[in-house]
Amino acid sequence: MIRAIASLVVVAWATVTFSQEPAPVEPQPPPVSDIRSALGRSIESKEVRKLAYAFRGTDPTVHMPAWHKAPDDFKLPDIYTRYQWNTKGIEFEFERAERAGAEWELACVWLFDQGIRGFARYKGALPKGIAFGNTRAQVEKGFGVPSHILMGPAEESWLAGGKMTHTMFKKAGVAVSYLEAKGKEPVVAAVALFTPGEAPYWW
Repeated sequence: MIRAIASLVVVAWATVTFSQEPAPVEPQPPPVSDIRSALGRSIESKEVRKLAYAFRGTDPTVHMPAWHKAPDDFKLPDIYTRYQWNTKGIEFEFERAERAGAEWELACVWLFDQGIRGFARYKGALPKGIAFGNTRAQVEKGFGVPSHILMGPAEESWLAGGKMTHTMFKKAGVAVSYLEAKGKEPVVAAVALFTPGEAPYWW
């Protein structure tokens, strides 16, 4: 009788213990400070590795190096490559100078809203508390007047038939892209972080 009761207790304990095991925790997006600390660092650096580790379990799509030839007034890096985590809404852009021994360095990190260029919405925090869907007035309340503004029709991968506005806050190291659907106010669709004071090559 005592053995039977003991067996039931063991079975019951094992059942409760097993049922209370925590579910696997999905890796959380890195804070903005981790992105900042990785900018300008080598692809092999601990800062970049830490940043990429936040997206473990999902392999990025890697766009191999591309050589650029451009007019003298529009300088592009000699080589660049992109690591994209489409389901996570983030893209790393690496640059490398055309010289012996040059290393890949993280030049820019893009954070996307749902559906932009085929990305899912980035779930982490954006700089200074801004959010996807914010208006320019809401963004500039925190960042001030942008140092650069570019406007034009949206690429089809962003929003077919829409309008696009890119604004850059060079000193802050932030660029914000807005999309304007027909009849609607432009809202934040993507945010890029780069080294403050160093304009990215695509400006």
